[in-house]
Amino acid sequence: MLKVLIADDDVVASTLVKGLLESWGFQVTVARDGEEAVAILLHPTEAPRIAIVDWSMPGCSGLDVCRRVRLNSERGYTYLIMATARGERKDILEGLSAGADDYLVKPILAAELRARIEIGKRIVNLQEQLLSALASARYQASHDSLTGLWNRSAVIEQLTAVLARCEREGGAVGLLLADIDYFKRLNDTYGHHAGDNVLRHVARLLRCAVRVYDIVGRYGGDEFLIIAPACDLYDITQLGERMCDLIAKSPAELGGRAEKVTISVGAVNVQSCVLGNENRLIDAADAVLYQAKNEGRNRVCVETMRLDKIAGLPPSPAHQEKPV
Repeated sequence: MLKVLIADDDVVASTLVKGLLESWGFQVTVARDGEEAVAILLHPTEAPRIAIVDWSMPGCSGLDVCRRVRLNSERGYTYLIMATARGERKDILEGLSAGADDYLVKPILAAELRARIEIGKRIVNLQEQLLSALASARYQASHDSLTGLWNRSAVIEQLTAVLARCEREGGAVGLLLADIDYFKRLNDTYGHHAGDNVLRHVARLLRCAVRVYDIVGRYGGDEFLIIAPACDLYDITQLGERMCDLIAKSPAELGGRAEKVTISVGAVNVQSCVLGNENRLIDAADAVLYQAKNEGRNRVCVETMRLDKIAGLPPSPAHQEKPV
């Protein structure tokens, strides 16, 4: 039910308008002065989307209400209708210049009120649809469509932000690169649809295994990148082992049967980060992941990295053929 505010110190006029609006299916709130109207319209969660504001009110005028609401443009849009006995062209222009969207001349006629309020309803509904579409577009641009995790570009942006905070405040950062063991074999045996189910299955379990403030993204293919702020060598080892253990104990349903799935994890821990080392850190994690694969899979290998070691790191085995 759409909320409408009537801001008017005239009790008789506001009662009549309130009765009409409620009979048309609107939820109505009444304010008796301008300050009360501003407080209601700027409420962070319960503000009405449409307001009928009288020009002359105690506290502050309808013009001031419009101006103050428009100054707070970061909140959702409010459709403002100025109501007044002033009907001269200059008065209408003054009201519109203050931020009003429409105008009602008193005494307010029911038919005109309904026409104006329906215009406002269409406008606020269109804005909600636009905001929803924009939010959906932003989500799709930053998230992997299959798993719902951050996509590659977004998770690297997150890594840059974490490294910047680490450089500014000090502390440690953990970076883990996880890869599904024998994923090609699963795809070849059960088909790519089943492989997609495994990716979703592992993504869900990774989200369960990490801390609430850790960041999980799909780095590419069957690889997942996990960023663990304020994570020392012990913490990152525990996190990697928890990830491996949870996934190994949670079979995926493939071809009508429960199939054990495991991951290998390469983790690096670095102190006092310096910006610009994102790719070097990922390469370092990939090198340790390569080691975990060669040592038998379903395990985590961890290494503490010094910045000078990162700077001199050779090309990653990611560019070579990695055991699956």
